[in-house]
Amino acid sequence: MASKTTVRIQPLFLNDLNHFLQTQGFHHTRWQHWKPGQVFGLVKRLNYKKQLHIRAFIDGTLKAEEEIWRFLIPLHLIIKPNLEKARKKLQALLKRYLTIYNT
Repeated sequence: MASKTTVRIQPLFLNDLNHFLQTQGFHHTRWQHWKPGQVFGLVKRLNYKKQLHIRAFIDGTLKAEEEIWRFLIPLHLIIKPNLEKARKKLQALLKRYLTIYNT
């Protein structure tokens, strides 16, 4: 079951979702710290200061974090990621994905 900070989809859709997110400006990053069971991790720069990270796991769990851009040192070390705002953005992206790919 998804928590307040995660969203879950059918694992069958993970490859399509990965492709869709890349069409929305997300990309892979070499600085991604891979977690056990992670299928993909993408990042998108939102503005000068913030970026959105999305991780997908083999069971269909999606986790998102909105955080300070890593090169704005030391801000990214002292400001915690905004998980609630990131989850809402992820849900909006999923609605768009379902509208485009499932019509």
